[in-house]
Formats: sequence, C-alpha cells, structure tokens
Amino acid sequence: MTDLRAKIKNKVNKGLDKLGTVQRAITYSAMSASAYDEATGTWTNTVLSTDNISVVFSEFVPTRSFSTDILNDEEPIRTIDRLVIFSSLLMTVVPSVNDVIEDLETHVFWRVLGVSGDPADAHYELHVRPFDNV
Repeated sequence: MTDLRAKIKNKVNKGLDKLGTVQRAITYSAMSASAYDEATGTWTNTVLSTDNISVVFSEFVPTRSFSTDILNDEEPIRTIDRLVIFSSLLMTVVPSVNDVIEDLETHVFWRVLGVSGDPADAHYELHVRPFDNV
C-alpha cells in the first residue's frame, strides 16, 4: 500500500509541476497554537517551520462541490478568499488551520482557514484569506 501511495504522490507532483507559469512562489509558515503571554497580556503564535514552495492560487467557483473537510462552519467563503493547491511532496509538515502563507510576488499574507487533501495524501487544498501582517 505504501508503494502505491508513493506512486500516486509522484504522479500528482508531476501533474501539478506541469502547470508551470500559473504557479506562484510562496513561503508557508507552520504556526504553533496560540499561547497567552501573562507579561504582555497578549496571545502569540510562533513559527514552527517554513517551506518555500510553488502553489496554484484559484478563486472559489460557486458551482464546484468542495469536500466538507476544507470548509469550516464558522468561516463562510468570501469573494476575497482563495483556494491554494499543491503537492504534499513539497512540504515538510502537514498544513493546518491558522498557518500563514506569504505570496512572494505580491507580498500578501494569507491565513489558512481550512485544509483538505485526498486519501493518498498526494496533494493539499487550502481555504485561505488575506490579512494584514502588521
């Protein structure tokens, strides 16, 4: 089963790689869970790791049926939201909600609101929304 999973991951990676110019370079930052700092009275997140990878940004199409895994009940899809798709072979961590993506071309920061993949863990689809990283 592991050999089949590896083959599927390699095929998906090659397929996404063929998209070439529609891909965008990003820095993906895996974030820790929020922690309360008593000294400052604020909640903080820490960057656990970063990956520089290429992804496909796509608009959410209302007619497309999304897996319920990617949608958070608290987070309806807004017109500013995007779908980010990439091969799992590019990442050193499994994406999770509240991680941060920086688009290296536009320098826009995006917060991960939902994560979905496939049964072989060959790719990820992320529901992301831009935010001010100030």
